[in-house]
Amino acid sequence: MVPGRTWLMKEPTLQEWRCLQPILGALLEKSRDPSSTVRQMAVRGLGNLVIGAPEKLRKHKGAILTTLQRSLEDVASVEVVAESLLALAKVVTELKGKAVGSAFREITRVTETFFEAEQASLRSASFNLYGVLAASATSRWRSFFREELKNTWSILILHLRDPDPGASLVRAPGTYCRDISAIAACSAAAKSPCRAPPQK
Repeated sequence: MVPGRTWLMKEPTLQEWRCLQPILGALLEKSRDPSSTVRQMAVRGLGNLVIGAPEKLRKHKGAILTTLQRSLEDVASVEVVAESLLALAKVVTELKGKAVGSAFREITRVTETFFEAEQASLRSASFNLYGVLAASATSRWRSFFREELKNTWSILILHLRDPDPGASLVRAPGTYCRDISAIAACSAAAKSPCRAPPQK
């Protein structure tokens, strides 16, 4: 993301609702445009808009999340899907897990489907979003997320050796890494043969 664009979104004039409302409406509309390039730019704009004025757009989180989740199913364009993953990372960061609501579960599970995608851009963006989800998980979603980690920990560890630097260099929050390490250790212990205690 170009730093200047984020700065522009934080301009006081743009944060006034009378300016934001038509921009939001246009981006939501263009997310369905026949052109994949236009759809990609619209999705990127939604992510940047949330960063620029999170409080004013909070009441429209439903429409924004629905649009970005729908864009994850854009089979016609890998670029749109990757952009949607990146935009969701921005939205979840700003809204936090509690404000994301029940969409947290669906976003988490859809994100996992891209871990082994053929395209490096999808792998990188999905690992990035997963780390954001881990950091944003509230007490309501923490146990759910830990269960998801039990199913994906091996892929998450292997991604550190991803042939694409953009994917392999994605790093997760500390608590997320500790959970993965603990789960991996438990899994390894479960597969090891039990040894009888030494005879005295």
